This record gives sequence, structure tokens and C-alpha cells, in this order.
Amino acid sequence: MERIKYLEFAGKSADYIWSKYEELYERERKGVLERKRLDNTMSYLSFVSQVDAARYKVYGDEKYLTRAKKEILDIYRFYEEITAYAKENDIEIEQPFPMLGWMFEVAPLVKAYELIKDDAGFTTDEIWKIERIVEESVNPIFTFPEHGAENRCALKAVNMIYAAKAFPDNPMAKKWTKLAKRMIADSVNHWSIEDASTYMCLWVHVLLSFNEASPVINPKEDPFILYNAKYLAAMQLPQGVFADYGDGRWGSDWGVMIAVIERCASLFSSGELKYAAQKCFEYMTKLDDGTGYLTWKTIPILVDCYFWADDAIEPVQPAVKSQEALDDVIGKKIIFRSGWRDEDTFLMLNYKDEGCDGVLARDNLRQSLAVRAEKMHHGHADENSITVLSMNGCILLHDGGYRQDLESGAYRADYYHNKLLIRSGSQKVKQGFYDYARDAGSYCPVYTERLYFYTYDRIESSRTKIVDDFHRVTSERCVHFLKEENIFVVVDIVKPHRYGEYSFGCAYHNKHIEKIGETRCRAWSEFIGSDEYMREIPNGTSTKLIIDFALAELPVEVLPIKRCYTDETVVCQYFTGMADEYSDLVFVSLLVPEVDGKCADYSVNVQKGAKGCLTDIKLNGKQYRLFDRYRLESARADLNKRPSYTFEAGNSKLDGVETDGLFTAIIDEKESVYYAFVNATRVDYQGKTLFSVEPIDHYQLSFVNEPGISSWSSWDDTIQK
Repeated sequence: MERIKYLEFAGKSADYIWSKYEELYERERKGVLERKRLDNTMSYLSFVSQVDAARYKVYGDEKYLTRAKKEILDIYRFYEEITAYAKENDIEIEQPFPMLGWMFEVAPLVKAYELIKDDAGFTTDEIWKIERIVEESVNPIFTFPEHGAENRCALKAVNMIYAAKAFPDNPMAKKWTKLAKRMIADSVNHWSIEDASTYMCLWVHVLLSFNEASPVINPKEDPFILYNAKYLAAMQLPQGVFADYGDGRWGSDWGVMIAVIERCASLFSSGELKYAAQKCFEYMTKLDDGTGYLTWKTIPILVDCYFWADDAIEPVQPAVKSQEALDDVIGKKIIFRSGWRDEDTFLMLNYKDEGCDGVLARDNLRQSLAVRAEKMHHGHADENSITVLSMNGCILLHDGGYRQDLESGAYRADYYHNKLLIRSGSQKVKQGFYDYARDAGSYCPVYTERLYFYTYDRIESSRTKIVDDFHRVTSERCVHFLKEENIFVVVDIVKPHRYGEYSFGCAYHNKHIEKIGETRCRAWSEFIGSDEYMREIPNGTSTKLIIDFALAELPVEVLPIKRCYTDETVVCQYFTGMADEYSDLVFVSLLVPEVDGKCADYSVNVQKGAKGCLTDIKLNGKQYRLFDRYRLESARADLNKRPSYTFEAGNSKLDGVETDGLFTAIIDEKESVYYAFVNATRVDYQGKTLFSVEPIDHYQLSFVNEPGISSWSSWDDTIQK
């Protein structure tokens, strides 16, 4: 794809705005007088001015120069007209942002001005007006400068540095520069504290933009830049859109995602990153007609895409499939992927907590912003949630949206996510679990970690842990992908820390969910909702999702809810009652595609033992047997020995499957038995040993002089019968 397409699409939005210029101008004027509030009203003019200025530089057409000049100066004209009218008519107009906002608007305006100032013939008075726009827009930052590796701080810094660059003789220019460099320093050589699809990318983009105005990094040698681009690319669905998580709207702000990837594709000559940018652009421009407000906000960034992209780099489809997105410290996301074709399967699990980095900045945000439901920063209470599931080009599970308003927990609270919900106490008689779980939505800090993620020939598995000190509970989510069947098995293991009354519920959401059995539902959505800033995203319905809760003894409820800006439905299987530190509670759910009304013919049964549970699935002439251990420590024999494992200490025997592994999978077929495991010394099936580690027969440093048995981290193999 040629880079000129970025400028052409941005130009389409700019032409639309120009065609309705006076209508939009008058609408904004009336809006200010009705609200009696001049609040960053003409921001779209700063966005479009950069596009028209760039088109003038690229095409040399004088009409774009004329447009850009008018768009810049009309911001001041609007301010003059409103204030004069208010004074004449004795109307008090509140002016929190007299010209433009301090976040997104100043840098595009300055970039536009810099592109055309030598050719536009600005008079001294006009330059003074432009300088006033910039000065009045950035000076309020001194009252709230912020700090930390996050988008708000970086955006304010980039606006100040561009202001100082454009108007170095302004009396405030040195102070703008000093504060800008002070704020951006928190982002240099640090990981972002953002955990949101939109804002992580925005932070990287702003850092790259700042660096163009005032170099603070060498982007080709900065690992944070490349890692974040690869992190983003890993979360791209086969269709081309990027997974939505945290504060973000499905498909919104796609320009900033492409900009980061294009810049890194050029910096590192990466065909795989080029592929990600092209795939996203092709997908989004089929859905986005360029007329929405959030697209107007994106178009100046598409100008950056044009200038940053390198047409000499050929796109290369990535070879990697399932993977960890970045790592298990900063990224904390696991991607299950069958391929890169539109119809391939994609599931993302997000287990990101606040972490131990950026502590002061996170605390400052918590004390400064009215966002009690937010995981700092821009994150949701979505630890161990399935943020997206896509099969055959249809989105079968998705995140719950950005937020309904600034103060409430919608849609950041845990009960808007596809995850296990944890509550202390229990609901009243005849009160449903979900109604009980819907509290004020305030964020409850937890600690998370990955126990394992392994890919094998026929199965892929992960296990991630949440330690919730507030509710005194540890929960672990196991996700197993049966690759040949295109089925996911989700096992949630819940371990209270002490005796008490608890309520737990495994929740999934969709536009439509209907019960087709006592514990089985069908879910689908013909579109993904959005707020007034975006458009609904159409979604295919040829593939629907069967959600099958495998434990018949626990109740299931299906309820209507407001989620993702539209009417949706939630299904929960739940437990409520007394439990203690010896109670190992389990939820098992199967996620099965139903394609054109046809679903795999299968049966499922769960056996619970003292040390773990065995999920038994029969379909297509195969028997899948998945063992998940409740507690890692139950496989240990003697803590004074090294290694401390013995098969006898950890062995769990359930219906012919004997293992001391943390996880063991058996696929029993007519002529062979396939097995895979995590952290085991031995696996037996139907009385036959499939795998065994011999005792150590050479010197091993130990607390006692006895040989131990080593545990293998993972292995898989096929044994012929």
C-alpha cells in the first residue's frame, strides 16, 4: 500500500468538513451560547488545518494553502466573535479553555502553521493571533502539569514543546520548554503505565512526535519503542482491527495505532509491522466514512503516517501464531491465534494488573482524577478477562466499552468483563448473583502472575493467577485451546484464604444470549455498540458462540444489561455460600463455535478430585481429558529435598489418568494416545506409563543426602496403542 493513501483518506475527511464549513461554524457558535461555556469548541479546525497544510506541501495546490490559513485564523475569529457578542448582550461565558484544549489540539495547529508559514503571507497581526491561540491554550498546563509515563502528561509536554518551537521569542517560551522536557522525562526509558488499547499507542505516538521537535531518544536504539510496536501488532485480529481493552472504543483511534507501527516499520525495516499497518488501514477504511468526530481527531495523525511511512518496505505476513504479547511483567496478555486469515481464530486474555512500576505517577493520578473505577491508567478491572474472541470473521466476545461517564464504574468495573467475579458475602434470598455483584464499581487492586503458557502440537494452554487480598481470595484461570476442534475450555479455580461467606460467578457478555439448555447458551451480536463519538461496528452472525457451563450442579442466570453503549445480555454461572482455605471451587466453561447453525456433536463431563479436576470431552471419535491441579504446592513431597518432587506425593488419579503435573492433557484415539503436560515427573494413562523421569543418579546439591526427581516444565508426545 502506498503511503499517499493515508493523506488521501485524511483529505476526504478534510473535504467533508470544508463542504460544511459555515454550517459547522454556526453550530458551534450556537452551542457555546446555549451552554454558556467556551470549552475547546473549535478543536476540529486544528485537526483539519494540519491535513490541508500537508496537502499543500505535497500537491502544491494553492487552495489547500488558503484553506489551512483560514482554518488556523478562524479559531481566533471564533473566540473574538463569541466574547464580543457575550459582552454586548451581557452574557457571562465560562472560559476553561479560551482557545484550544491542552491535550490534543495545539501540536496539530503548530505543525500546520510551520508547514505553511513561509508561503501563507501571514501579517504581523495574524501571527500575533496565532501566537495568542497557542499561548492561551498551553499556559493552563502550569496549573495541572501531571507526571508519569502516560498519555496526559506526554500530550501536555508535546504541546508545550511545539509552542516553544514555533514561538521561541514568546516570554513564556523558555518556561514552556523547561516544563515540557521535565514532563517528557518521565516517559524516556520507561514503560508506559497505560493499560488501554488507545492510550498505550497514543503515548508512544506522542513520544515520537516530541522527539521530532526536541530529540530526547534515539528511536532506532530505544527498546521501548520497538517492543511497544510489536506488542501492539501481536494484538491485531486476523481481520485487521486491534483488540479493544481498557479505555477504548472498538475500532476507534486506529490512526494512532497505524502511526506507531508505520514509524517502527520504517525505523527497523520491518515487513511484519508494515503488514499490520496495511491490514488495519484496509479494514478500518471500509467501515469509517471519515465523517465522525473521532475520525476528525485521527486525521492529523494520518498525516504523520504519510510522512513516517516508507513505501520501499514490503508487507510480510507474520509467521508467529499464539504468543505472549510482550511479556509476563509489563504486557501480561496472552494471544491464542490459529493464523492470520480473516476467518482464523483469535482469543486474547488480559491479566494485566497495575504492577510495581510507575508507583508515584499512578498514585498521583488516583489522587488527582475523579476515576474511582479506573486501574491506573485508563485500565479496567479486567484481570483474567477474555477481552476478545473471534472466529470465522465474527466477533464472538468483546470488551465492554470505554466508559459511560467520568464518575461511574461503567464500563470499567469487573462485572462488565468476561471473567470470574469475586465478592464477599452472599446475596439475599431470590436476589440474583449478578444483581448482587453490581456494586459501585470502584477498582479493587489485585496482584497477577502467569504460571504458564505453552503451545503444543495439538493443544495450547495458559494459566494465570489473581491474588485478591481485599476479598481474601486467589483465583486462577486456565485456558485450553483444542486446535483441531477450534474449541476453548476455560477452567476457573477459586481458593478462599480463610473461612467465610463468598459469592463467585463466571460471566460472559454479548448482544444476544439465549438459553438452549439448563447450563448451555447461544451468544451472538450483529454489531458492536459505541457512543456518540463513533459509529456502531457491524459484525457477522454466520458463526455464533455456544457457551456451555460443564458443571450442572451450579445455577446459571441470563440477564439484560446496559453495556458497550447498547442493550446487551450477560450469562453467569455462580456459587454462593460458605467456604474456607480448604475449599477448591471450580467453574468449567466450553466456548464452542456454531457455524451456520451447526455445532460439533460433543459430550462433556467434569470429575472433581482431591487435588484437581478432570474435564472429559468426547467428539469426532476422540476423547479429550484435561487435568488441572488446584494447587501447585500439592505436587511437592519434602521441602528439605532438592528436587522436592515425587510422583507419589503429587499423584492425582481420576478415571484412568494419573499425573503429578500442574496440567495434563490426554487425547485418546482409536490407534494412539497423545499427551502433553506442564510441570510433571510422570504421566500414566489406563495403567500404562506414558512419561517418567528417572531419579537423579549423580551429585545434586540438597539439604539431605537423598536423590530426588526432577520435574520437566513441559512435554508432549504420541504413543501408539
